[in-house]
Amino acid sequence: QKAESRLKKNLLALHNSLPESLLRIWVTAEELRLRLIVGGVDESLKIEHIRDALRRHNTDFIFLTSRVYADVIYYRPTLIHEKDPKDLPNGQRFKNKATGVQNRVNVSPDRDCLRISDAVKLQQVNEILVDL
Repeated sequence: QKAESRLKKNLLALHNSLPESLLRIWVTAEELRLRLIVGGVDESLKIEHIRDALRRHNTDFIFLTSRVYADVIYYRPTLIHEKDPKDLPNGQRFKNKATGVQNRVNVSPDRDCLRISDAVKLQQVNEILVDL
């Protein structure tokens, strides 16, 4: 139980160690999961781990701020959002609010970039995932 709790706290902190240019982009929980996997987290990471981490370990938006647009919840780091609070998901993700046509937005980091930006936390997360 303690290991799973550590995993979820570390996931959110690890996500926030991605390059700032990526962190400015609002992402869904599934996109957050995929960007962590591309960044180096073991592929056994489940969407439930992400959703539970967001629900239990993001109290008072300590890691990520959320916004709902078109019934979809988007997230980005709170520190990034505080720098530019007017930058919202609908402005980034959609060309035309009336039609719902989406912009192409690259949310993926470079492969294994977390090995450089936060190797210690990445190793801890991957060890816990292997043990689960």
